[in-house]
Amino acid sequence: MKTTTLNERIKPPKLVSPETVKAIMEAFSLPLITAKILVGRGWDTVESASTFLKPELAKLNSPFMFTDMAKAVDRILAASASQEKVCIHGDYDVDGITATALLTRFLRKIGISASTYVPHRLNEGYGLSEDGIRKIADQGARLLITVDCGITSIKEAALAKSLGMDVIITDHHLPLAELPEVCAILNPKVDSLYPDRDLAGVGVALKLAQALAVKAGLSETEALQFADLAAIGTAADIAPLINENRSITRLGIDSLKRSPIEGIKALLRAAGLYDKQIDTTRILFQIAPLINAMGRMGDPARCVEFFLTDDPAKAGRLADELQKNNTDRRSVDQSMTEECFRMVDATFSPKSTAFITLFNPGWHAGVLGIVASRVMEKYCRPTLVFTEVDGMARGSARSIPGLNLFDAIADSADLLDHYGGHAFAAGVTMKRDNLKEFSERLNRYASRQLTEKDFVRTHETDVEADTLDQLDFTLYKSLLEFEPHGAGNQRPVFFCRGGETVGRPRIVGNGHLKFNVRKGSKVYDAIAFRQGDKMAIVEGSRDLTLAFTLEENTWMGNTTLQLNVRGIE
Repeated sequence: MKTTTLNERIKPPKLVSPETVKAIMEAFSLPLITAKILVGRGWDTVESASTFLKPELAKLNSPFMFTDMAKAVDRILAASASQEKVCIHGDYDVDGITATALLTRFLRKIGISASTYVPHRLNEGYGLSEDGIRKIADQGARLLITVDCGITSIKEAALAKSLGMDVIITDHHLPLAELPEVCAILNPKVDSLYPDRDLAGVGVALKLAQALAVKAGLSETEALQFADLAAIGTAADIAPLINENRSITRLGIDSLKRSPIEGIKALLRAAGLYDKQIDTTRILFQIAPLINAMGRMGDPARCVEFFLTDDPAKAGRLADELQKNNTDRRSVDQSMTEECFRMVDATFSPKSTAFITLFNPGWHAGVLGIVASRVMEKYCRPTLVFTEVDGMARGSARSIPGLNLFDAIADSADLLDHYGGHAFAAGVTMKRDNLKEFSERLNRYASRQLTEKDFVRTHETDVEADTLDQLDFTLYKSLLEFEPHGAGNQRPVFFCRGGETVGRPRIVGNGHLKFNVRKGSKVYDAIAFRQGDKMAIVEGSRDLTLAFTLEENTWMGNTTLQLNVRGIE
């Protein structure tokens, strides 16, 4: 197979004030390297560093800082008083499923018997639909609450109103110029008064549960006991793990193994995590894929059921179903990814391709986003992968830093039947005949917005390791205070130049590069995931520049430190 080689750059860390580093180091009894990382990330005063290192419960914002929160709570409690039927409409990804389960569980806890509706990814697509609204109305619902969707559903909200339903929208996606006419909107990207714009969809659902707890005369902790669900959804949605998201996620991760939810217990057993430390990496790569697989390959409503059941045996059976779906998903997305790579390699021109668009009417709609991410990562270009569903082109897109995907797609809204998403991830549906023009417009738009430097895969680093001798378990344990990690708070990345390869590197697993490296007296194991094509660079080198994170590796009962290599120059 032809391989397209792209530029890669490792940026040295920025310089920091030695005096400031010393002050932070002494105030918190930290290793020098850890203090440098804190200062370099902007936590450069004792007060700000303390806020970051100790994201306590008290730092959660009042839910009533949302402009429409009181209206939303009053309408829900009125529905409870008059025994109206309430339906929670969620999305089929991890954020939407956990948000649906969280709010449904809490409403049932306070005596409101809410039903749930999650659209089928393959048959209905993302968000509210006319068919879905009519089904919910036919079931007798008089109050519809959306979670993780709805902010762009103007026509659907109007239809719900015409069918006798009030609508409360809780969402975190970007809005259109016009907002739906509904009872209340809870969306930090719409509400200028709410101080944290970055809440995930499940985070907004948690804030609504907090407010309901207060108005119902309960303690907010009655709602916050569902932070385990919020942590899973927030981490899986790649929401920035700073400010309130950081507090919610740390609180939820700390309580995951104590969760009373049978679905979470079964999920941890299925992922093999009951005897392991849980962090956002394990949520992203071991827990989230199991949840997502149900929505990608089967019926996502089954996954909501998984988190709502109180029957351990049923939860166990559903966990088995999740695992089977995930196995099927892996097989499908691997073959689709390989096909996409072949298509791009055959036609890719770095000078003329600013936005990659791929289409095959036979591709599985459930894994489009995963495949788009893999193509985007390999070629460092925003990517949109399409298939055909019911005669329409349906696609999922992922972007690189430098291009706001939502804005790029909105620029050609006249060609689309439906779209929505974020700066880095979005979904679209259109008539197949519009696909060629849409692809050309996207490429022109991206060509105007991006420059050559945007197409260079750049690894930002936090701190330089003058020698690898500086890396030890004391340092590693101090870095655990930076958890939970995620967007906006990535794992600290080390910069090291002049590394020497020791012995022969080898390929392990599915194209991963394993080698030993020395700078100073210590030799460290290093693993570079999906970078097997760099074997020739590493072999016999005495002048490697590496970007890496530090991690524990346990093998045959022996735990050592390992370099997880992000970039090699």
